[in-house]
Amino acid sequence: MGETTTQPLRGRYTNYFEIRFTASEFLVDFGEHYPESEPPYVHTRIVTNSESAQVLCDLLASALKQQKQELSGRDEFLESSTNQAGKEQR
Repeated sequence: MGETTTQPLRGRYTNYFEIRFTASEFLVDFGEHYPESEPPYVHTRIVTNSESAQVLCDLLASALKQQKQELSGRDEFLESSTNQAGKEQR
């Protein structure tokens, strides 16, 4: 990846997503949702244009493909994939 100038980053866990769009923008909400808690807790919203949303989509698809190739033989990858498959995600 190229060099970027950033302030210290703060990580947030997410397992819940909502995506909306207008004619010119995509709104991507990130949050947490667990079966015992209703409704989902949305903590972050990213607003971007269509071109940038496509770049994000392509980067994520590429990273998922690379992860699968690099980790597919490892037990923890198989266990993690199995655990996530049963969870409802949007």
